[in-house]
Amino acid sequence: MMKLASLQQRLGEELNASDRLRYGIYSIAGLVTIWIWLLLADVNVELKRSFHNTSARLADLQSVGDQGTWEERLGEEQQIELRLRNLLWSSATENQTLAVIQSTIRTKAEASGVSSMSVTVGSPQWLVEEQGLKQVRTRIRARGSTNEALKLIALLEDEEPQLYVEKLSIKVLTGPRSGGNRINVDVLAYFSSYEELP
Repeated sequence: MMKLASLQQRLGEELNASDRLRYGIYSIAGLVTIWIWLLLADVNVELKRSFHNTSARLADLQSVGDQGTWEERLGEEQQIELRLRNLLWSSATENQTLAVIQSTIRTKAEASGVSSMSVTVGSPQWLVEEQGLKQVRTRIRARGSTNEALKLIALLEDEEPQLYVEKLSIKVLTGPRSGGNRINVDVLAYFSSYEELP
């Protein structure tokens, strides 16, 4: 503490004794003050620019719509998503989903009145892998009349989750032993390979 006091006393004496030292210190203090002033001016310009950019962005966001508008749009999007999910087949596992699809198609075919029926489920294929969406084709082979074939198509396409009749062929057979026309129907179904879509 004593050394600091003596150092201050010596510095004061030197300043009083030397005009050059005094002017030098004043010059340095003036330069530092000018530098700080310039630095603060640059900071002020940058802050003004940032404020104007933020104000412009806020105005853009306000022009898009208020929170109520976005909440309304979110509700609409969620309803669309729910409707689309209701078109997809899903079960706990992929094999269960395929079994449900096959069973549903078989039930519809039986209800249509066709006979000598076989229902074969193909291998699932990726539709949109990132979203876990797959598709599977199922082929129905049966015997029956044209009216029964049309009834089968109507029953399949009325199903929800959705079944899409991709291809229909009817080979007309005549004669008492024909057992009815040969009917081939390819049915396409979409399903989620995950329990829940992202």
